[in-house]
Amino acid sequence: MSVMANNFSFNTLHSLLFVPALNEKFIASAHTRQADAVIFDLEDSIIHTQKNTAREALFSALGQVRPHGLPMLVRVNNEAVHFEADVRAAVRAGADAILIPKTDDADILIEVDQLISQFEFEFTRQPGTVKFIALIESPKGLFNIASILQTQGRLIGLGFGSEDFAASLGVEPDAYALSEPAQRIALAARAFDMLAWGLPGSISNFNDLPAFEQLVRKAKAFGFTGALAIHPNQISAINAAFRPSAAELALAERIIAAYQLAQDAGLGAVALDGKMIDAPVVERARRLMEKKRS
Repeated sequence: MSVMANNFSFNTLHSLLFVPALNEKFIASAHTRQADAVIFDLEDSIIHTQKNTAREALFSALGQVRPHGLPMLVRVNNEAVHFEADVRAAVRAGADAILIPKTDDADILIEVDQLISQFEFEFTRQPGTVKFIALIESPKGLFNIASILQTQGRLIGLGFGSEDFAASLGVEPDAYALSEPAQRIALAARAFDMLAWGLPGSISNFNDLPAFEQLVRKAKAFGFTGALAIHPNQISAINAAFRPSAAELALAERIIAAYQLAQDAGLGAVALDGKMIDAPVVERARRLMEKKRS
């Protein structure tokens, strides 16, 4: 069996919506939720006695979403009894990327890289097609983050599992406990020119939208490139924060044009709308325009 990868850039995936692999209602409507990608979950949303059933249903679940062209990810179980079978099922089903929960060191990523290569060959998928995201969910993972990020190749970025991280500390998942680790994860990912999805607080809040919007804005200020969502109500806030607006794009175009005129005139900086435009400002504008093109 050959599965073609979707034609998209991971850089454009800001909102990632979890959907339980056994929830047929949520799967059927996943493509209507305005998320940039769907994460089919085999882990937390599936009880232990249904793990095998969820894995067996994965091929059909991704098959329902594939015609809509939505990027598809799978979160597997980081347990020996399920791990290899979950990765195999994800590759067979056509996943674009696999989320590796509880990534505490680089060893698990080396193992999953080898497994994916084996299963890409088995299911005649193009070598290197399937990527993965390392979920940092413990202090151990945080302290090993440099070696984790040095696992080049399939690794495209990090996810911050705020609920599990707080649980590992024995504290509530609030800003007091999570702001510092969240920012360190975002900064580390950006230092290695990788993506980062996460929130410096609880992901479970989907009713108090003003509070969730504030949390998402804080995540963007920390350097995250997107966020994970457990409910469709959270998608609009994530998209609004991380997708460049028309006004932002228009200003970026003006900044680039004004700076180019200054360069042509032999100047290193120029004023625009009462503000100084120099190289760092222009670099931010160019990065914003790259999001539009990608």
